[in-house]
Amino acid sequence: MPHMTTLGLVLALTLALLAPGAYALATSAEQEAPASAPAATEAAPATVKAEKAKKASSQKPATAKPKAATSGTKKSKKTKKSTKSTAKSRKPSALSQAAAAAASESSAEYAGLAPCYDFRPKKGKGRCEPQCIPYTRCRSGIMSCRLGHENGPLTWYACENRNKNTSRTPEDGDVLILDRDKGHGMPTGHAIFVEHAEPDGAGGYILTVSHTNYDRRCHLETTVLARYDPEKKTIDMRSGAWQDWGRNLKVAGFIRK
Repeated sequence: MPHMTTLGLVLALTLALLAPGAYALATSAEQEAPASAPAATEAAPATVKAEKAKKASSQKPATAKPKAATSGTKKSKKTKKSTKSTAKSRKPSALSQAAAAAASESSAEYAGLAPCYDFRPKKGKGRCEPQCIPYTRCRSGIMSCRLGHENGPLTWYACENRNKNTSRTPEDGDVLILDRDKGHGMPTGHAIFVEHAEPDGAGGYILTVSHTNYDRRCHLETTVLARYDPEKKTIDMRSGAWQDWGRNLKVAGFIRK
């Protein structure tokens, strides 16, 4: 037992001597790990920064291109829009086109009506010419019922009506006779030449007419539009000098050749 005790003591002492070295080795191993960790930690941010920089550099051109393309698209759209607005401003309106067409047509009418329209202004106690009857006779070619210098639209119509040369409905080339209208200064009526008559689908007619002396100065007015109602025997002037007041004007009838 004493021998065993001595041996045990020797072993214990030996272990005691060896233990600090093992502890030191273990401690140094634990301390080296943190020493290497910061290096790894420092390397990681550098790597991340490099990768981020690389990605950013590779992405910048791609980002810049769409912007350039977008700005180019916007610019092209603005250019197209400005071009369209310029073209639109240069394009004549429907009203100006209609006015130009009417002026052209009116000029053609004047050129074609030279034999029927020889304007002579009033001199002294005389009267201007052509009055409405000479003009419509020339245009229509109707030379019957010539009742003298003082013949008026209504006396002409009455004579033609007795000869059965009148109608209630219009045709191209007729002479429309307005009834007397003292309120508008037409005590003997008024004669108008019918250039064209077209049914409007509602029981009436759209007329294109021309007449002289509409202003009591023997001037000529052409391509005037009017609507005729055969049931009421009235006419509404849709254009020309009378369009503001020429409503429900009574019609005596139409003289036909």
